[in-house]
Amino acid sequence: MECLEFKKKHKKYSQFPLTRELSESEEYELFLNHLDSCGECYEWDLNISIEKRGFSSKNFPCVHIAYHVTAGLADNIDPWDDPDIVLVKTSHGYGIPIRDGGSSMIKVENCPWCGIKIK
Repeated sequence: MECLEFKKKHKKYSQFPLTRELSESEEYELFLNHLDSCGECYEWDLNISIEKRGFSSKNFPCVHIAYHVTAGLADNIDPWDDPDIVLVKTSHGYGIPIRDGGSSMIKVENCPWCGIKIK
């Protein structure tokens, strides 16, 4: 699957839950393989999710940081209470939340997904 076809089919395969017929189709497998193998389309897909949450990746060091930090923000979820939130932003920077009842975190200086230096 090429990028243009992937983007055309994105809406079709991004509305969950998918029917069994769609999720077991060869076309869906090609769609997922393309998502896994094409960095450009993977980042495009992340940007779609970020925008749906009401944010812009331009306000973050990279699209990966934006995707993970905004995961619970649109729903006003406390990131220290939700184990699905793996990255937070505080006044001290970005970090991995430590769920010990407080607001501790392990500070990260580089994006865990792309390695970009976080300023």
